[in-house]
Amino acid sequence: MKLIVGCLVLALSVCCNTQRVRIKYTIENDLVDEKFSYSLDMYVNSREKFLTVMHKASAKDAHFHFNGTQYPQLGFFVESINGLAGDFTQETFWALLIRYDDGGPDCLSHLGVSSLRVNRYDHVVYRYSTYDIFN
Repeated sequence: MKLIVGCLVLALSVCCNTQRVRIKYTIENDLVDEKFSYSLDMYVNSREKFLTVMHKASAKDAHFHFNGTQYPQLGFFVESINGLAGDFTQETFWALLIRYDDGGPDCLSHLGVSSLRVNRYDHVVYRYSTYDIFN
């Protein structure tokens, strides 16, 4: 009995050991009226999906409220943040970026919020952007 309990404790500590890490989450709009920039420093579980982080941020601060659509084959698509929605006719959308401390340019994430997992000291930015970001 002692061995079984010991193995269970070891298995739980290996598979379920989640380390809390500090990250920063920023939303920015410098394109349209009522420009804004808000940031949150958060402690979350290492390797947590960023969509989960967004839900936690929204619960902490209303500026981080967001809406979107879950697509079964693709994942969650963010349509609006802080009441500001992307607009196909204006060619605007919320770009998911990674900001590095070296002062270089922000990098467009190759993963969406359903797949992106955060690590210690990550700074994830959602910036209201135009399609020109791809040029």
